[in-house]
Amino acid sequence: MGLIDMKFVLMWKQKGGKSVFEEEYEKSRTELLRGISTDGSKLSPKRLVDFWSRSIIKWFNETEPNPKAIPRQYVSSRLIDEAPAGAAHDWEKTNLVTIMSGTGFYDTYKCRVCGVTATRYGTGERFTLDKKYAKTAVYVRCDTAAAHLAKKAASK
Repeated sequence: MGLIDMKFVLMWKQKGGKSVFEEEYEKSRTELLRGISTDGSKLSPKRLVDFWSRSIIKWFNETEPNPKAIPRQYVSSRLIDEAPAGAAHDWEKTNLVTIMSGTGFYDTYKCRVCGVTATRYGTGERFTLDKKYAKTAVYVRCDTAAAHLAKKAASK
């Protein structure tokens, strides 16, 4: 494998919060093994990514200088190569021009497949599900969101 041999997504939320945030990382196995006291050569890629993801959340919480900051809580991690088909939303921007508010710039999006809506703040790749969808983890993945919405529509 090359210098960067693992691509993965770290999912976290604020303690007590419902919105799940995703951050994409590219790390070498050597970087992920740094600081592990056990024999990391025996860890599967998934376990190694989980361990690193939990460690980085812990490190963030311990080094956050703002005493009023809400701590982060690990939700899960996923190797990008192992992403199940249909898991990622296919976002389409719904506003013509980026919206400016008192807190910054943002764009609104809708998934072309399942119809879930989200907001993207700034220029990053992180999408925040709208409040209507953020309350339930089923909407984080496109395939489960589509199935859930179809089931809700059928029960009406």
